This record gives sequence, structure tokens and C-alpha cells, in this order.
Amino acid sequence: MLPPLVKNLALVLALASTGVHAQDVLPDFDSPPPANLPAQELSGAVLFEAVLAELAALRRDLPTATAIYLDLARKTRDPRYSRRATELALVARDFKSAGDGARLWLAQEPGNIDAARILAGVVASSRGRIEELESALVRVLAGDSAKRGALLVELPSVYAGFTDKAAALASVERLTAPYLNTPEAQFARASAYADAKRNDAAGAAAGEALKLKPDFEQAAILRAQAAPSVRRAAAMEQLGEFGKQYPQAREARMSYGRWLVSERRNQEAAEVYRKLLADFPDNREFAFAVALLSAEVGDNATAEAQLRRLIAEGYRPDLLHLQLGRLLASTNRDDAAVIELSQVGVGEHYAAARMGLAQIEVKRGRMDAARALLRAASEQDTGNFENYLLAEAQLLRQSQRDADSLKVLDELLARRPDNQDALYESALTSDRLQKYDVMESRLRRLIVLRPDGAHAYNALGYSFADRNVRLDEAEKLIAQALKLQPEDPAILDSMGWVKYRRGDFKGALDYLQRAHAINQDAEITAHLGEVLWALGRRDEARKTWQNSLKDNPESTVLRTTMLRLTGEKP
Repeated sequence: MLPPLVKNLALVLALASTGVHAQDVLPDFDSPPPANLPAQELSGAVLFEAVLAELAALRRDLPTATAIYLDLARKTRDPRYSRRATELALVARDFKSAGDGARLWLAQEPGNIDAARILAGVVASSRGRIEELESALVRVLAGDSAKRGALLVELPSVYAGFTDKAAALASVERLTAPYLNTPEAQFARASAYADAKRNDAAGAAAGEALKLKPDFEQAAILRAQAAPSVRRAAAMEQLGEFGKQYPQAREARMSYGRWLVSERRNQEAAEVYRKLLADFPDNREFAFAVALLSAEVGDNATAEAQLRRLIAEGYRPDLLHLQLGRLLASTNRDDAAVIELSQVGVGEHYAAARMGLAQIEVKRGRMDAARALLRAASEQDTGNFENYLLAEAQLLRQSQRDADSLKVLDELLARRPDNQDALYESALTSDRLQKYDVMESRLRRLIVLRPDGAHAYNALGYSFADRNVRLDEAEKLIAQALKLQPEDPAILDSMGWVKYRRGDFKGALDYLQRAHAINQDAEITAHLGEVLWALGRRDEARKTWQNSLKDNPESTVLRTTMLRLTGEKP
């Protein structure tokens, strides 16, 4: 709805021949009328333009109405015309004209907080000049003490879009300087420091904000986030204590819970979210988090109860049916899982649900039924057909049907030649089938499509190394992969393996030990043991393999490596 310009348009027409001033018939604004208005006679020309503008506004021709009012504002220097132009431009989302109107309005009525606030908003959203933004904000902060604290807290978001972080920080420092005895100003500085990557200063300012306001939740979260990595754990535990001291600080408690999840401390995270749910029983987000974390730590009864409760309440039904179906399938309650997964409709979660149903069919020994299910789903969900074919190929590969899996991937590539997932998976499958030319051509195509992707370089280099061919080229390819992802354990393993093939056992050991420290994968362990064996450290090699076999008793690569080198059956 447009704000009215006049109480009665007919009144303006009736007064056309009188000598009244414009301010006597112009808008009934919410704010008090400005003082010291220009003594502008309501001439016929001015009245005519005002009526034209308002008629245009009534016809929803907002650009015309805005242009006329801007013209009137410049001619008469009456701030009410500037205000009306600004309002109409904002309704039309014409931010350039809104900025022009706000500038006129502020020039004609320098103390008007609304004009300054609108100008600041327009400049910030358009990433205009920081100097103009700061000038407008100075007026708003000085003139609106009731809302000053809230505005200071919002300053970081106002400046967030500016790429010159140093200039933005300097502006925030100047704006907050008169108000540093308030927690909001300290928080604004802390946020600006954090945005400028000055984390020590951010943490210190957040600490000052908490001294002034000990229950300042946003400051507590920012102090924890700004902590350097060496102090991150202590800072997050401090945030956890803050949440215990101030139970209403939901975001702080959630942040602590998410950190526990990231640290794989799922049991503790589940307890944090259970307490949150007890304190805020109507919060469905907490109930969902409790369900997921309970499932993660093996408390399936709690997980199922929360999921069923949320489904009954109608909360995100497709997602919840999917999660419940997965939970039931993981506990071998396949019939119940099928009921839940089948209720997921076409949409965001449909593909995952259909793939879950297909996996149940495979578990039941019905691969043909699983494939038919995925094909039918692709006809219902045509935009996702690539994912269904990839899923079908994966099921076949998991069932050791590599030749059939490759046929499906070839079918996908015939329709989408540059599908990167299909190129990569078909290359690895071709390698297992000893179709090395196909493998190499597809990995090289993938390197062209994604030169910054490490895994294609690594896969091609490892294939050469594993077959003990083209070792110079293999090392160059793996070196490029390491340059892109220097701490990837699979790539470190590849480099260790190519050095082993070249007889550099000490160099191989260094890379394999680094890989093993990150990931005790069975293949990495097999390679590490083989290098130790080559170095004459045979007891250590045996111990390395045997320890890994405890966690990977069915590992073919471990067993064949041990048998080949020791002559002993594991």
C-alpha cells in the first residue's frame, strides 16, 4: 500500500485558486512536520505537478511519480516532496532514485533521522562511498539514542559487503569512538576486527563488551570464534560455560554443540542438545538435532521417538521420513524402512529416498528390482537422471559387477560426455577391469575439465605407479595433486608408493608415515608395512599389519600383502 500524499485529492483541486502555502495541504506524515519550511506559494504549476505525481502513483506508475516529486523537491526545496519521492522510490525498489531523494531530503532537513537512515541503507546496499555512509550513520547514531545500541550491533552487517575491509574498519572505529562505554560499540568493533582478520583485536573487544554486559551472547560467541587455533578448544569450552551460566543463550549453546560435533564428541553434543530441548521443548530444530545425534551415538530409541514426534507435528515431512527410513534400515528393520522411504515425494529428498529403497532391494538379493526402481525414479524425477545412473553404477560396483557398472557409466557419458563424476568413476572401474587406455583418456579429460582437481592427477599417477610403469610421469602427476591438496592421505600414500617403486625406500617411508598418521586405511597400512619390510624392519612391519587386521579383518589388500612377503597366511 502506498502512503497517501494528501488527505483528500479533491481538497487540493478546490484550493487551486487560493493563496495558501503548499505546506497547508501536503501530507499528514507520521513524524512531526519539519520546521522552517520554505514559504512556497502553491502555484498552479506546483499544484499541477503534485496532482500528476499522485495520479501516477495511484496508477502504480511509480517511476513517473518519483521523477515528478524529485523535480518538485529540487524546485521548491520543500523536504516533504523529497520524502515522498524517497518513499515511492523505495516501494518501487528503485534504490538509485531513493538515494537521490534521501540526499535531497537530508540537505533540506539536516536533522531528519529517517532521511539519514534511508540514505545509509541505500548506500550500504549499493556498496556506495563509505564516506557518505559514515556521514549518514553519524547523524543517525547521534540523533536516535533510543535505537543507538541496536544500530551499533548491526554496524558489522551494514559494512559486510564492502571489499575494502581496512576502510570499513576505520569507519567503524570512528563511528564507535564516542560510545566505547557501551557494550554494543565494543561488539561492533570486535565484529569489524574479525571481518578484517584481526582476530586478536576482535577477541579483546568482545571481551570488553562482556565486561560491560556479562550476558552479551553475541559477544561471547564472537570471542570464541575469534580465538586462534591453538586456543580454540579452550575458547569453545569457555563458551560452553557461558551457556550454562546463561541458559537463555540458545545460540551460544548451539554453537558449542556444533563444535562438539565437529570434534566428533557426539555423546557430549547429544547431551547439550537434549538439555536445549528440555529448556525449549517446542523448538523443532533442537528436536531434530537430538534425533540425528542420538542416532550417531547409537541411542536409536531416542532418535526414533524424536523423528516420529516431528513427523506427527508435520515438520519437514519428506526430510523426516527419509531420516527415519535410514535409521530403520540401519537397524535391519527393512519393512518399516520401506514404509517411511516410500512416503518421500518428488522433490529435494526424493532421490535419496529412492536410492535408500534400492539399497534395501540389493540387501534382499534383488539387484534387478533395485535397478528397475532407480530407472522408474529417473522417469519421475527427470532433472536428476544423472544421479540415478550414478547410484545404479555404484550398487553394481559394490556387488563386484564392474563390467555392468561400466556399461551404466558409459550410458550416462553418452548422454552427458563431461559429467565429472561419471568420468572419474568410470576411469577407476576401467582400471580395475584393466582397460587402461579408457582409464587414462577419461582421467585426462577430467584434468582438462577441472585442472584444479587433485584426484584425477592422483588416480592416473597411482595407476602408473601400481603397475610399475611410466614412473617419472607418475611422480609428476602425484606431485601436482599434492600441490593442490598437500595433506590428503590418499595422495601422500600415492607419493610414498611411487617412491617405493623407484627404490627410494626412506623417501617412501616419510610419505607413508604422514599418510598413516592422518588415516589408518587398510591400503595405506599395507603399503607402509611393505616399505618397512623392504627396509629390514620386519617385526615392525608385521606388527603394523596385524594391528590393522584387528580393525579390518576382511581386508584383501592386507592379507595378500602379508602372504606375498612373509609366506604366512594371516
